[in-house]
This record gives sequence, structure tokens and C-alpha cells, in this order.
Amino acid sequence: MRLFGAVAVVVTAAVFAACGGSDGESVAEPAQADNDANQTDVVRAAGDDVQVIMGCRIEPKTQCPGVDFYATLRGPNLAGANLKGANLVGAVFDSTNLRGANLAGANLENARFWYADLRDADLTGANLTGADLFTTNMRGTDLMAARLVGAGLSKAHLDGADLSRADLSGVNTISTLFCNTTMPDGTINDRNC
Repeated sequence: MRLFGAVAVVVTAAVFAACGGSDGESVAEPAQADNDANQTDVVRAAGDDVQVIMGCRIEPKTQCPGVDFYATLRGPNLAGANLKGANLVGAVFDSTNLRGANLAGANLENARFWYADLRDADLTGANLTGADLFTTNMRGTDLMAARLVGAGLSKAHLDGADLSRADLSGVNTISTLFCNTTMPDGTINDRNC
């Protein structure tokens, strides 16, 4: 885990091994001999260093279209980031600021966004199958033609979001907050205005 102020970033050992760590840091050897790609190592750094994963700087307005990595990110600021078409299957974005980020066409299958800020983000055509968006702020988010099959939208805020042509098969929206939300069939849902 890398600690930068109040930000914690946990990345799989396979990703750090592929990168050779960052800024010349070595990566701790796995504790178990039968380590697999899902094993995570804990790496600590002091100061205001910027985390780099697979050449992608974890900072606002980063430009990493098409990046392919698995990471657990807790609290970083990725506002305005370009992650268009990225492969982020199973990634964790808890309390991450992705406001205005471009995630169009990204594969976010089984990703977790607990308490994340996705306001005004572009998720057009993104695959969010099985994603957990618990209490995620998605006000004004563009989810046009996104695939949200079986996604968890419990307490998610979708005020002003565009779900036109999105696939919500198997999604329970009982506790989802809607206001001026464009639904897949083009109707406006004002249930919570």
C-alpha cells in the first residue's frame, strides 16, 4: 500500500513486478512461495510522490486511454482523467474522485466504486456488469448504452444522469436516487426530486 497523505493505493504484485516498482523502488517479495497474480504487496512511500501504475500516473487529468491494470485505489484524485477504453476489471475505486473522468468504453466489470465521485463522468458504452456502485455520486454522469447487468446501485445518486439505451437487466434500483434521470427507454425518472 502506498500512502500519500490521506490516499492509499494497493496494487497487485504482478502489476508492480511488470513496472519494476516506481521511481526505482524495489517491490517486496511475496510472503508465500505459491503466490498468484491476486496477491498484493504493501509498499510504503513518504512525501508527495505520484503513484505510477503501468505507466499511468494516478493524478488529476491523467492521460491513460486503453490502460490495462488491476488496482485498489482508496481516495486518489483522478478528476478529469482520460481512461477511455481502459481494462479495469475488478478494480476498486473506493472514495476515489473520478469527477469528469472519461471512462467511455472502459471495461469495469466487477469493479467497486464505494462512495466514489463519478459526477459528470463519461461512461458511454462502458461495461459495468456486476459493478458495485454503493453510495456513488453519479449526478450528471453519461451512462448512455452502458452495460450495468447485475450492477449494485444501492443508494447511488443518479440525479441528471443519462441512462439512454443502458442495459439495467437484473439491477435493483429500489434504493437508487433518481431526479431528472433519463432512463433506458428515454423517459425521465423524477422519483426522488
